[in-house]
Amino acid sequence: MKSEQKKLILVVALLAGAVGIYVYVGRSPEPLGGVRFVCVETGKTVWLDQGDIPSILPATNPRTGRRTLIPATERDGKIYASERYAWGLLAEPEIAEVNKYVDPETLEVLDSPREQ
Repeated sequence: MKSEQKKLILVVALLAGAVGIYVYVGRSPEPLGGVRFVCVETGKTVWLDQGDIPSILPATNPRTGRRTLIPATERDGKIYASERYAWGLLAEPEIAEVNKYVDPETLEVLDSPREQ
């Protein structure tokens, strides 16, 4: 094999590897530098950029315009409201009143509205 053919094969292999990495990272459900929130009213997950996180929680849901977003984490393939914030936020009457999707005992985000 000639030297130029080897270089061409190497370039193609490196390019294919770069495309593979780009596709893998691009499919990541978590935006780089983002924080996951869950809407207690709709059960939908929302990602906010670090710079968009308000200093007062609950955060405003960009889809509904209501302050119903609380931080969330994923464990064992399930989404849970963040223990650090959820206990206090769920105790607030405004949030407790609209909370349909976060189990107040386990903090698990439910697939369907909970019975109140």
